Amino acid sequence: MNLLLVTCGLPGPAYHGGAVTCWSIIKTMLSRGHRVTVLSFFDMSDLNPYLDSKDMQVKALQEIGASVKFIYYNHREFVTHKRLTNFFSKITRRIYNFLTPAMDTLFPWANLKLQTQEAVKNIRFDAIFCYHFDALSAIYNIKVAPIMVGLGDLWHLPAYFRWRAEKFSIKKYLYNYPNYLMFKSSSKKLMLEMLDHCQKKGAFANHYAGWLMRQKGYKDVLYLRTPVYDPVGNKWLELRKRIGKQNRKHRILMIGDVTGTAAKWGLRLLINEVLPILENKYGLHGFEINIVGGGLIDNEFKILEKLSYINIKGRITPPDEEFLNSDILFVPTPIDLGIRVRIITGFSYGACVVTHKANLKGIPEIMHKYNALVSETGCGLAREIITALEDNELRYTLRENARKTFERYFSEETAAEYIVKEVETLKVHI
Repeated sequence: MNLLLVTCGLPGPAYHGGAVTCWSIIKTMLSRGHRVTVLSFFDMSDLNPYLDSKDMQVKALQEIGASVKFIYYNHREFVTHKRLTNFFSKITRRIYNFLTPAMDTLFPWANLKLQTQEAVKNIRFDAIFCYHFDALSAIYNIKVAPIMVGLGDLWHLPAYFRWRAEKFSIKKYLYNYPNYLMFKSSSKKLMLEMLDHCQKKGAFANHYAGWLMRQKGYKDVLYLRTPVYDPVGNKWLELRKRIGKQNRKHRILMIGDVTGTAAKWGLRLLINEVLPILENKYGLHGFEINIVGGGLIDNEFKILEKLSYINIKGRITPPDEEFLNSDILFVPTPIDLGIRVRIITGFSYGACVVTHKANLKGIPEIMHKYNALVSETGCGLAREIITALEDNELRYTLRENARKTFERYFSEETAAEYIVKEVETLKVHI
């Protein structure tokens, strides 16, 4: 089979969740004797944090046997309408968009449809795997091959959680919330419209698969476990023992782009509820927290830069030593927005994970006191961190079971293999 994998950005083994997921699918397709061409919608503006790694990612894809084709765009030029300043004009346009939602307004990648049509003429393929709604909006009604889609976040949810994070104000409830409700309604309509054109549908978060089935009576939305590249294999424990000996104080890792909606919710919980308890227990010099990931810390979180036990390291690729040299992988995100691929990646390294209960909705394979420690409050999360740091035997057991969970559910041999077998069943239906 010749597969066209369509995505925004580029796949890679040590980048963001979507890149990691697509990388594993490509590797597994190739290992089963198929050919893969990546069609990348690539943002060439300075807003793209992965602009500098483009050539490196292309080289890595070519080295494993994949081909890469690009459709370039500039995200700063993506807005299809003029910015309005008049209040009544804004309201009028929002009502119009609600009544007749335009695909290229909510999903501006739809503006790339003509370029996409031209690009696919020169690529030989039998089926398409499309990652997420942004790429799907550019290709969904180009009827050249059957499509299987794998979805990340539901399109309207990041906006909802950004609204929830705003401070209380009359404007928040009288203006922004009705605006969000219209955005949700329009997004839902267009998401379902795109999915109607896909022969197979899957979501990388368990609760999203359920939501989609409830919304339109879909009976075939698959829960796709996120496949993650295995960086350490069966040497994970040996490497952890050797590298972990470098620790002089309790070391906690938080990883992920610090500008993301999910990450910001986690940082708020960290500052307001977790740090005071850890400080009280260990003082200012008895532990350290390494924050690894792209993006710049917002002004809201600038206090982190002033704390002696906080190390803001930026993006590290690959992050092997950060995972292996940490006592705890802390994922405090308290909202059920998608899944945290960092948890699954942590499982692959045999990490001791402490996470918020909200993350179990997307990853039901997380089990409290089996492969992670879970709580639904900041105070509870701090107590679980302390419990794990003080109990070496518990920490060892959690690590072993985390690795077992990865091997059973999320490795390329299991999760990616399942996705590829679903792709292989696609029948040509133009």
